Amino acid sequence: MNLRLSTRLALATAVLVPLLVLGAGFTVLTIAAHDLRAQADRQLRDRITALVPAARGLLAAQDTARPAAARKSFRQLYGAALDIGVRLTGPDGTVRAADGPQPADGSVHTAGWRTRTRRIADPQDGGPAELTVYSSNRAVDRQIDGVRTAVLWTAAGAAPASALLALLVARRAAVPLRRLRDRTAALDPTALSGASASFAQRRTGVAEVDELAAVLHAILTRYDAQAGRTAQALESARSFASAAAHELRTPLASMRPNLDVLAAAGTGRLSEAEHAEIVADLTEQHQRIDATLTALRTLARGELVDTAALRPADLAETVDAAVADLRRRCPGVEVRAELPEQLTLPAWEPGLRILVDNLLGNALVHGRPPITVTLRQEGGDAVLVVQDAGPGIPPAERETVFERFRRRTGSPGSGLGLALAAQQAALHGGTVRAAEAAPLPGARMEVRLPTKNPQGGPLTSGP
Repeated sequence: MNLRLSTRLALATAVLVPLLVLGAGFTVLTIAAHDLRAQADRQLRDRITALVPAARGLLAAQDTARPAAARKSFRQLYGAALDIGVRLTGPDGTVRAADGPQPADGSVHTAGWRTRTRRIADPQDGGPAELTVYSSNRAVDRQIDGVRTAVLWTAAGAAPASALLALLVARRAAVPLRRLRDRTAALDPTALSGASASFAQRRTGVAEVDELAAVLHAILTRYDAQAGRTAQALESARSFASAAAHELRTPLASMRPNLDVLAAAGTGRLSEAEHAEIVADLTEQHQRIDATLTALRTLARGELVDTAALRPADLAETVDAAVADLRRRCPGVEVRAELPEQLTLPAWEPGLRILVDNLLGNALVHGRPPITVTLRQEGGDAVLVVQDAGPGIPPAERETVFERFRRRTGSPGSGLGLALAAQQAALHGGTVRAAEAAPLPGARMEVRLPTKNPQGGPLTSGP
């Protein structure tokens, strides 16, 4: 059975409150019954004590045959007894006096009666006479029944009253929860990206509801981030496919004639020089395709990196390793490096290496040696400068050189090197620009990366 929280609370209250009333009521009833019976016993004790002198006087008058004194003692005894029964039994077992409500047989052990007996010495012969008083339990039982009835009626009335009150209070208390439900239900399931922004937290003053709203907001925020990464991945895949189709069309088209020539010529129909030329051309086109695919894959990988992946890294060590690799691959190229011993910043280490390798590769392919690499810290930024001695970059092209597939006519590059450098600089919260190289010749690439995390807090080690 699917019941609302307010209904459940009302039903629970309707059951628990009467039970509590009954429990408390019967506890009070037990105490009251005990007190009423104890009070009746005290009254009997006090009454029998008050009757003892009159009983002794009656015994003395009867023993000495004084009728007038006996009648007077009778009146005193019955008058002092008031509303209780009294019985006086002589030493010989005969009933000397009996009046008021009492059991027919005069027994002291009859159900429904409270009794007290006092032995009195007969003034004449000293024998033991007995004075007994009786009180009916009906009055006490009526009082106890009245308390019991009041408890039962109170419990019976408490059930609907408490249920109604609990229902009203629960419905009032559930208003923030219903509002939270309505806000959640109003979210567009077809456009959940950005749901956390539309699901703004509003303080209700109810701790549980505010905590639930905070949890939902956190979940939606994580969902938004995941949806954003998914959309970015899809866009990256589309961009990769489109760019690959565009960039691979030219080298593949140029490879086709060479393959046709090789297929048509057959074995032995081409000179050795012609064959070598065609193979060299095919090899060059293959290398171009491979370089383009590698660059596109690296671009796509960089687009999917989350800033949460940034960890403390030594940029000086990364630059030094990249320069050493370039010197090993191109021993005839002069590369000068001015690096500090250490410069730590939050980074994705593979991305740092992509950034440095592409700047060095751009200087190697499009410039001329010597290539100068400097790294320093300025305030809260790490500044990396890569400069070559080539023809440089015209001022009009210093912005566009970082666009994808932007290359000069006849350039051997893929047009993605500086785009990769710009992508990684942006990922790390920094910038890269083609700066003015004058008075020196060549191109000057300047990168600025923050040395603190994106939130501006201190740099901490990651797991």
